Amino acid sequence: MFEGLSHEIWAAAQLLPDEGVVDGVDRIKKILEDVFGNSIKQLKDEISVLVPKINQAYFDLDVAVEEFKPVIDKLQQLSSSD
Repeated sequence: MFEGLSHEIWAAAQLLPDEGVVDGVDRIKKILEDVFGNSIKQLKDEISVLVPKINQAYFDLDVAVEEFKPVIDKLQQLSSSD
């Protein structure tokens, strides 16, 4: 896949006498958007769904730690008294 893509990008980067760098860049950008655009969009969508879930899990864990802190403190006191 990448060998063919590399050849395509190399060809797109070649400039005609009346073209500037921007013309080549625009062609390369189009190729990359065509090849990777949908995958990047899907990843962004998946991440946007996961971030709130991760935030909620972190909050829940923080709450659980606070709830169990007295038990942990008591266990530490008991183990240090041995």
